[in-house]
Amino acid sequence: MASFCCCRGSFNVYWNLYVFIMIKTSNRVDTLNLFKSLGIEYLDNYKIEFNKILTVDFYTSEYYLDNRAEFENLADRFGEKILNRELNDLYIEKTIDRGYGLFANRDIEKDSFIGVYLGIIREEDEMVPFDESGFDTDYAWDFPDEIEGFPQLEINAKYSGNELRFANHGSEPNIDVEHTVVNNMWYIFFISNRVIKKDEEVIISYGEAYWDTDYRSLSQ
Repeated sequence: MASFCCCRGSFNVYWNLYVFIMIKTSNRVDTLNLFKSLGIEYLDNYKIEFNKILTVDFYTSEYYLDNRAEFENLADRFGEKILNRELNDLYIEKTIDRGYGLFANRDIEKDSFIGVYLGIIREEDEMVPFDESGFDTDYAWDFPDEIEGFPQLEINAKYSGNELRFANHGSEPNIDVEHTVVNNMWYIFFISNRVIKKDEEVIISYGEAYWDTDYRSLSQ
């Protein structure tokens, strides 16, 4: 399959200097309270700012057609879970040196569905603003498809997202990032690539492009 439009990073790599809540989110109420305390809008579905995307038939895009068999297989396996916004048994907790992280609340089997990465679908911001929470691109994935006549789009979860925005980068990820079209919309979702033990941190790879930028050196 053709390579996915590169991850430009995501999630919470920075300590929030203005929040001192030491919390392990053990239920939905805890999670919603944490999001509120951090000033983040919790999403159960995409928030779409670039409304023209709703006029596109993604099943006829060149990228989809070139990899149709693979995308159909992923949709058959995980489409229902994607549409139901299923989320594996996870919790959010502070890490020692990388802000908050995402952890398994029980043993998770290999090839398990972890969840859908939600955020704001919008035009990519090349200015990459920085504040105490980090760069916007620390929470953004490139939209999987590039549509002729459209600007580059992103799914940005810095200020609006779900639990998956807290998954941190690591050199040995236990999660793979996948994407497919379901009901004529692209979704980015996570799958475990091995058994993840209870209380083990969920780790992904942000991809080479995340680190191969001039501004990224400012965050090291």
